[in-house]
Amino acid sequence: MSKLRLGLLVTTAMAVIAAIAGGCSKSTPTAPGQGTPTDNRLLMFGFQDQEIPSFYLADPKTPADFSDDVLIAVGLVSFGDTNSSVLEIVDGTQSNAFRPYSRQAGEEFRPATDFDFTPFDKQIDRGVDIAWIVHPAGEKNHSEYMATGVLNGTITTSSPYTNTVVPWGPTERGLVLNFDRIQADSVLTLSFEPDPRALFYVVELSLFDAVNRRDYLHLGSVPLPIAYPHNLSYWFDVPPGYESSIRIPLYTVPFSKVFPRSIVARVSAIDASGKVVSRSPSDYVFSAQGSDATHNFYVLDPCGGFIMTANPYPKGYGLTAGTTAGVSADAASAPPFVTNEEVSRMVAGHAGMATRERVVMPRFPDQVSPSLPSLELPVPSHKLPPGILPPAK
Repeated sequence: MSKLRLGLLVTTAMAVIAAIAGGCSKSTPTAPGQGTPTDNRLLMFGFQDQEIPSFYLADPKTPADFSDDVLIAVGLVSFGDTNSSVLEIVDGTQSNAFRPYSRQAGEEFRPATDFDFTPFDKQIDRGVDIAWIVHPAGEKNHSEYMATGVLNGTITTSSPYTNTVVPWGPTERGLVLNFDRIQADSVLTLSFEPDPRALFYVVELSLFDAVNRRDYLHLGSVPLPIAYPHNLSYWFDVPPGYESSIRIPLYTVPFSKVFPRSIVARVSAIDASGKVVSRSPSDYVFSAQGSDATHNFYVLDPCGGFIMTANPYPKGYGLTAGTTAGVSADAASAPPFVTNEEVSRMVAGHAGMATRERVVMPRFPDQVSPSLPSLELPVPSHKLPPGILPPAK
């Protein structure tokens, strides 16, 4: 029995990829691309590994004034090294593992690893599994990738396989978001500038309180379109042409006990080659790191997205510290987060003065329940594009 509906993401993306690739159907059980045609329930995308900076600063006891803070170090977060590829799979088939393949120009696909990799998150309510793998093939090879679905260690002529992915080259962080940081509504409004290269976009939303710890922030900072397991985030796709005025109801009862709430919105653009070509800029989260006689020390960690606040009752329920990012009970205290624009100004011209330390990102740690109950975040209220149908159950 097949899994439940995968959603518009795979249908939209795979329909276009299939049109570009022009599918084929041969009957060899173990060679990807030569078995059944690419399965529209199995999608892969990826990017070239990148170093994402965290900034360590010294504040001369003036917490309300960032202009006199001094950059003293830069920490670099990545999965491995910048020659590696990071591949992510969204699976709506019966597969319970995946076998990656790679090839260089003019060659046949060969197994990229000597093992199959398994999902890191099973999203039962949506009928999908999410999996990812880091492949240290090296940028010099510029490998092209695909993966085959594996069921109980077996590949057959009916095994599904993904689209091909060419992940090489930088992922830009300039996908401009256009929406208010504080929204007096229980329905979030999102919009962003179109990227002409995008085949589709992935939007991931998380409660700020649920991901506000350094290891979770680091994972959100890398260009994984779906960075978190289902108990920490909700994701959906946006086809080209629907980048403006996306409305997302926040169904929670009673409202008075959960608002105001802060949300981290991450947006990624994926092109026809399966590459994550651009993503939204990142705000930075403040963490104190001690002090001495003359300075307070702190670190700014990227969260990978834009921090916004939903407060449908701005008059009846004030913005309170501890539940809303960017608001402090003490006006003289440094805010919990700093905008991307402000951080860019703070570190401009100082990167060469900083020491650099690599922090290799491990796989996602053991899943934990968020500190506060998750919000139910339904799919956007826009209609499906003409000619696009939801997948069959």
